[in-house]
Amino acid sequence: MASSGGTGVQAAPAPPPPPTRPAPTGTSVAPTSGAVGASATPSLPSLRGGSDVPTALARWQAGLIVLVTVWALVTVALLAGSFQAGRAGAANTAQLTRINAIESNLFRADAIATNAFLVGGLEPAEQRAAYDAALEEVNGLIIAAADAQPADREALAVLNTQVLRYAEQMQQARANNRQGLPVGAQYLREASAQLRAETLPVLDALITANEERATSAFSAHQPIVVALPGVIVLLFLGWFNQRLAHVFHRRFNVGLVGAAAVVALLTIAATAVTWSVRTDSERLQQGDFATAVQTSAAKTAANDAKSNESLRLISRGSGAAFEEAWAGADGRVRDLVADDTELTDAWAAYAVAHASIVEADEGGDWEGAVQQAVSTEEGSASDLFNAFDERAEVVVAEASERVAEGLTAGGWRVVVAALGTVLAAGLAIAAIAWGMIARRREFG
Repeated sequence: MASSGGTGVQAAPAPPPPPTRPAPTGTSVAPTSGAVGASATPSLPSLRGGSDVPTALARWQAGLIVLVTVWALVTVALLAGSFQAGRAGAANTAQLTRINAIESNLFRADAIATNAFLVGGLEPAEQRAAYDAALEEVNGLIIAAADAQPADREALAVLNTQVLRYAEQMQQARANNRQGLPVGAQYLREASAQLRAETLPVLDALITANEERATSAFSAHQPIVVALPGVIVLLFLGWFNQRLAHVFHRRFNVGLVGAAAVVALLTIAATAVTWSVRTDSERLQQGDFATAVQTSAAKTAANDAKSNESLRLISRGSGAAFEEAWAGADGRVRDLVADDTELTDAWAAYAVAHASIVEADEGGDWEGAVQQAVSTEEGSASDLFNAFDERAEVVVAEASERVAEGLTAGGWRVVVAALGTVLAAGLAIAAIAWGMIARRREFG
């Protein structure tokens, strides 16, 4: 209503808002908008192939099969290399034996020729036949060595030329000796000097090259390298099994575990075989191979000594240099056969007979010294020397044969391991396929 004072009517105050009732404790307010999440399908985020799990599993199965196949191929290749190393070791040992035989037969021929030269005139038929047989053996061994090792052919061609030159000079010496001409002694000394100055370095180079090849073959077996591919596969299978465990909530995939067990067993077996072959090779290298090499060298040094024994007498009063050469060869022989009691005793017996020859020569009995040197009776210097030479030849042949047999036996173990690796790869692939197919069926 209006007042009399002319003032306006005042509005009534607004009523207070009603109190807000709190929500009950423990309840939640539903969202007013937004999509409701669908149930999640297991995914393999670490696997390539997207969110389609069966497709990803199929792709990983193919990848694991490729991995196992590569493991098998690499392991077989490494085992094949080990097998080839064994064959190469045997071949290089045989070649080294041939070269050593060439050297020892050359010095054997020289020793026979110089000893026969002491007789004067026509040398005994037995010695002439032995000389011819030694040179014939040398020629046959040069041909065999050239066929066996192409890398040696150039050096062997040079060696063959020098051997022919030596034979021609020695033939001239023997022809003049039969006629009693003093120039024969000069031809003889020149032939022997050429043998040591020109031919021996070629032989030494061939021996060194083949020793290095054989040693390299002996050490070519690498068990750690053979084990490495298998270890890589096992680590990868273990990692992949963990990824599957996160997705499927199973700790182990039986197929992957089976494949890992097969790979592990064959890796251990291949490594063990390679290790055993390496151990056998090292044993052969330090044992029979060393025996063959050292005894061959001793045989050569012995024939060198025997040749110098005769050259000393041929030179009569000026043979001191040849006696020094004999002493040097004697020292080499003793060092090389120190581990063989029988050869040591045989050489010591010859050395005593040689000392008797030297004593007679230095005492003025040159003819008596020559008689002792050319005698072939039992207990003579030549008889005792021949006993040493023949025994050394037997030792070399037996040791070389044991090396070849040992390396061949190791090769068969490697072949078995390689075949086992191929079979294991097939089993591992089947196990992987079985394990992965079982997981894919869960989505069928």
